[in-house]
Amino acid sequence: MDFFIGWIVFSILVGVYADTKGRSGVGFILLSLILSPLFGFIIALIVSPIKSNVVVRRELKECKYCEELIEKDDLFCRYCGKEQTQKAQPIKSDELKERLYH
Repeated sequence: MDFFIGWIVFSILVGVYADTKGRSGVGFILLSLILSPLFGFIIALIVSPIKSNVVVRRELKECKYCEELIEKDDLFCRYCGKEQTQKAQPIKSDELKERLYH
């Protein structure tokens, strides 16, 4: 009985480790339960981390002509194509969230 409890606990730990690398924690738990926690851990060590969890922070500003959001350092608006002659102030994150989600 203790063997099965240990098997389950180590399978969950393998899933948690895989999740920290951006991989499917549930998938690795199932893999470890079916094959073995040792085999699942070896695979979790070998696979490379997924880098899509990295959040890229961009500073945005509003185009003074069409009011679309563009990069802070853009010289031309990618929507209307007009030149951005003056430096606009970047939009604060609270204003950006309100504008994007409402």
